[in-house]
Amino acid sequence: MNTSLRLIHALLFLTFLGLASEALAAGPTEKILYSFSGPDGSTPEAGMSFDSAGNLYGTTYWGGNPKACFSGGCGTIFALSPHADGTWSEAVLHSFDVTHGAYPDQNLIFDSAGNLYAVTDVGGGEVGGVFELMRAGSGWHYKVIHRFRDSKHDGGSPRSILLRDPHGNLFGTTAGGGTGGNGTVYELSPDGGGSWKESILLNFGGGYAPPGGAEPQAGFIQDADGNLYGTTSFGGNSACPQGCGTVFELSPNGDGTWMKRILHKFDGTDGNMPVADLVADAAGNLVRDRHRRRNVWVLRGLRNDL
Repeated sequence: MNTSLRLIHALLFLTFLGLASEALAAGPTEKILYSFSGPDGSTPEAGMSFDSAGNLYGTTYWGGNPKACFSGGCGTIFALSPHADGTWSEAVLHSFDVTHGAYPDQNLIFDSAGNLYAVTDVGGGEVGGVFELMRAGSGWHYKVIHRFRDSKHDGGSPRSILLRDPHGNLFGTTAGGGTGGNGTVYELSPDGGGSWKESILLNFGGGYAPPGGAEPQAGFIQDADGNLYGTTSFGGNSACPQGCGTVFELSPNGDGTWMKRILHKFDGTDGNMPVADLVADAAGNLVRDRHRRRNVWVLRGLRNDL
């Protein structure tokens, strides 16, 4: 190769390096799909869900009807639809009020018919509720399918994303209440007539730092055998003032009852107060972070059928 060709190649290589360096320095690019203005929602705190047509569905914690909850609104359910020119349009599907639920902060989930489900920490019942947003022709119909009646009966302050099993049953947790005062695990089963039956699968024990865990705030994952896996934010041990939290498994006994097994108790050195959902990797390990991607922890080899 002559000197001229070497020089040309060298210049091209340096040009490539310069362009690559600029691209790396610029980093990822961000595109705003939609900006909320208040009446259409404000302060979205939950994640979003895609439907089969590519529309996005989510909730806002504030906004909506300004007269429903003080001056800020109780939140909304919204959809974002993409257009061929790269823009997105928003439609408000529901505005919350205290009577029928307020301040949603968990992801919406779909059923096979495209209906949406989630929880409200406040309203909908004395201490929170579970709602369904059903497709009705070209619109939507909002319905509270369960109202938490009082903290001593079936729990209160549901804060977890719902899990829907293959039979259409919904599973979730409440952060407070129940017979022990530290939260519950509940199941809602459709009766075929539009109503839902609630079953309490577990009451978390009382006390300041109960060894069996307290105040679950995360949702569940489920394995092929129907076992549920979740976390509690407190309890487990006394390494932290109220306990550092646990990872637990619930297994069906076949007679309508469930058996709990504590898989791990946090001690502060390996994290504490887990509030996010578990995920499972291909090897059956349970993986999740504490406080949304900080202090990542892994439980290895617990099951191989997740």
